[in-house]
Amino acid sequence: MDGTIAGKTFVPGVYKWNTYVEVTSDITLEGSADDLYIFQVDGYFVLAADVTVNLVADDTGRGAPQARNIVWQVGEHVHLGENAHFEGTLLVKTNCTFDDSSSLNGRLLVQTSTTLVSKITITLPSPPPP
Repeated sequence: MDGTIAGKTFVPGVYKWNTYVEVTSDITLEGSADDLYIFQVDGYFVLAADVTVNLVADDTGRGAPQARNIVWQVGEHVHLGENAHFEGTLLVKTNCTFDDSSSLNGRLLVQTSTTLVSKITITLPSPPPP
């Protein structure tokens, strides 16, 4: 796939980019609460300022996708712009930067370094039901 994604809707599955990924406008993950999404990015990943990753229920009636079932594996660095909102677990090889008022519903695992600017929010995803 090409490196710039904007306004796209993703269904459950595995997605791979051999280059960078820049998200320049809102994207949507559409599915149910049990669906799995895996995003593999060989280069860097940027979620631009004021951009949101939206989780939307499909028509099965089983709820919307859950952050605990979304994994983003990034081979270089990650940058979340100001007021950006991200969903899922980030597995980052080099470094990760969150700008002012950015937010993450998920987990952040970085091999090298992380820069968290003021007024960011990180929320752990809800656990699976018993």
